[in-house]
Amino acid sequence: MAETEGTRKEVLERKRVVMEEVTISSSWSVPVSGTCSAPLRGDSTKEWLISITNESTKKISATKPGVCKAPEFLRKDEKNAKSFEPEVVAIGPYHRGKTHLQPAEDHKRAAAHKFTLGSKHCIDEFYSKVKNEATRARACYADKFELMTDEEFTQMLFFDGCFVLHFISCYVEGDMKEVTMSTHLHGFIVRDMFLLENQLPYVVLYALMSLKSVKLDDFFNKIIGTVSIQSFSDPKEPSYHHLLDRLREKLLGPTKDPRQPVQLGPEDLHLFRSVKELREVGIKFRQSNSLYLRDIQFRPCAVWGTLSLPKIVIDDLARSRFLNMIALEMYLGSAGDYGITSFVWFLDCLIDRAEDVRELREEGILLNALGSDEQVAELFNELATNLAPDYRAYGDVLKGIRQHRDSKFKVSIYTFLHTHFSSPWTAIAFIAAVFLLVLSVIQTIFAVFPRS
Repeated sequence: MAETEGTRKEVLERKRVVMEEVTISSSWSVPVSGTCSAPLRGDSTKEWLISITNESTKKISATKPGVCKAPEFLRKDEKNAKSFEPEVVAIGPYHRGKTHLQPAEDHKRAAAHKFTLGSKHCIDEFYSKVKNEATRARACYADKFELMTDEEFTQMLFFDGCFVLHFISCYVEGDMKEVTMSTHLHGFIVRDMFLLENQLPYVVLYALMSLKSVKLDDFFNKIIGTVSIQSFSDPKEPSYHHLLDRLREKLLGPTKDPRQPVQLGPEDLHLFRSVKELREVGIKFRQSNSLYLRDIQFRPCAVWGTLSLPKIVIDDLARSRFLNMIALEMYLGSAGDYGITSFVWFLDCLIDRAEDVRELREEGILLNALGSDEQVAELFNELATNLAPDYRAYGDVLKGIRQHRDSKFKVSIYTFLHTHFSSPWTAIAFIAAVFLLVLSVIQTIFAVFPRS
């Protein structure tokens, strides 16, 4: 226990230092500095500036590939590093050929046979669909993989794609006997399917599903742990990079209508450290009617405030999934948003110790399928270390909390009510005391002014 406490203190201290260095306001602009080996002179100045502008514009406007390797600084922590490595099956080229993943290769061929067999189309048609997308799919990877021939690359896409879709179909239908891999490995397969470096471009899956439909939304609802999240219909042209990207969008929900971002200052970012601290100033926690992670709301009232959060399941796969989605957001940068990063940061603000986890669990906000409440607290303290979220994502919430805390009248009234009415016995004692006081006042009045 002492070791765990020491580790948590170390993580919190690192996080505090990082926050002080990088968080003053979410509206900060990042200065861009450059160096020049020689002063600009004469007619070359204009030509030089034009070339720099054109080059920068091309780099900024270019769409980043959706499948990449996780940033190295996220791998520095040993726990984090393991979260990016597949345990059972290699999907795509990044981990292809690793010794411990080789046993899955034969199962991929069996899966391709079973997946295509249950269709009106022959296996050649499935392969042709993938082959037509192979060039486009190769461009979706940040690395070139020049040692792989086009034929090898296409075959990899075909077998991996059939394996993934066959597993999803069996998982949704509850017919896992059709999966030739051992039952105890199924959980590891689900984990491996949502690693950033273990993805197939969505165009490959989309091509295969054009010949045989797969209930992807039912699959996502099952692994998320909910059954009421709105289904996303597939567009004519797939808009997701891969399954991890689609999972991320399913968790976050639809993008909110764009509006003027709330300007935040340092006083808004260092409001609180835990659920316990917010409860002490009269902020209650409630499970939101929405299941989307974007939908965190703060509602003020006369005395109390209510912070509504979506239900979230924390299990053995939480660290891996959150880290891989965070890594994806870091890589995409301005091409995407930082929804998952911001959510993890916000949860870390609320969760400092086990008692904070317990409060959220008792309100039905957090389902702890990981283990002890201490483990959940430690998980979020570690995940949020060195994160740079978009603080404006919850700008309205942070502003509302600050205004509530700044209202001395609300806080004083709540403290009074909480002190004297926190339980039925204290309430009864308070009412009895008031009643006796009123009787004493009446008795005094009659003693001073007796009735004639």
